[in-house]
Amino acid sequence: MLNTTTTCDIGNMIGEYEFSKLPHLPVGKYQFNFQALESVQLPEYAGSAWRGLFGHGLKRTVCVTRERRCENCLLHRSCIYPYIFETPPPLNTTRMRRYPAAPHPFIIYPQTHEQRLFETGESFSVQLSLFGRATAHLPYIVHTFQLIGSRGIGRGHGRFQLNEVQQQLRFDENSWQSIWQEHGHLTAHEAFIPEPPDCPSKVVLEFISPMRLKRDGQLVGPEDFEFHDLFRNLLRRISSLMYFHAETPLEVEFAELTQASRQVHLQEKILAWRDWTRYSSRQQTTMQMGGLKGRIALEGTHIAPFWPFLWLGQW
Repeated sequence: MLNTTTTCDIGNMIGEYEFSKLPHLPVGKYQFNFQALESVQLPEYAGSAWRGLFGHGLKRTVCVTRERRCENCLLHRSCIYPYIFETPPPLNTTRMRRYPAAPHPFIIYPQTHEQRLFETGESFSVQLSLFGRATAHLPYIVHTFQLIGSRGIGRGHGRFQLNEVQQQLRFDENSWQSIWQEHGHLTAHEAFIPEPPDCPSKVVLEFISPMRLKRDGQLVGPEDFEFHDLFRNLLRRISSLMYFHAETPLEVEFAELTQASRQVHLQEKILAWRDWTRYSSRQQTTMQMGGLKGRIALEGTHIAPFWPFLWLGQW
């Protein structure tokens, strides 16, 4: 934990912020290594396919009542599947009481390189992050990824098998460690809290999948995008993840930070709109998922108050 205090004057709206009071969200990041049992053809944005496969597999793994709709089930608020994949707000919550779901405590990271076709015997992987209390359910998730290979993925529903699970022990590409192999025991480590290094003089953010943001009910396009469009959504998401899935809520001056983010100007903006639709088998409808792809750059000492949130936002 850092005890450093950073002072930043943005229109006299932000004073001193102690890093110890900024976001401390436990993160478990895992990589699932597979081998193709037949030709596997992944779609362009494989995250949607992986998410659907993961949801079906997790429900198959943990559901004991076989109710078609979770909200009708007696175990709705104690079952692992709705907690992770549908996340109903607790009955006594003071936030998002009118919403059907709180932010889910997981993120799936598909492979981002160009290869999307894997022939029989070739290896490929997908990464997944769990937040807060969700890390306790890792054994169920490993078992889920063992099961889903028989269902297949992508065009042709190519089948595959899980051979190994690795865990990232800290923010370092050399810190990956094997925690499970076929027929072995699961030896997971505690989740880590991504603590930011010193704030750099320049920050570059790359949006590798479409980022869909709204301002005043309207979608934000490449020409209209400003830093505060990203930051207010990021702050809201981190706060909600900590509230629903961690032990300690986020304690910052939300209004002051959000207002101050409006004064941050982009040094570089290379963004384009990318249309994308996906079919939701659970909702039985086509969903529009288009958004912004590209990169932005921020420079100067004025980014210091936002830096810890941008750093955590990577996960």
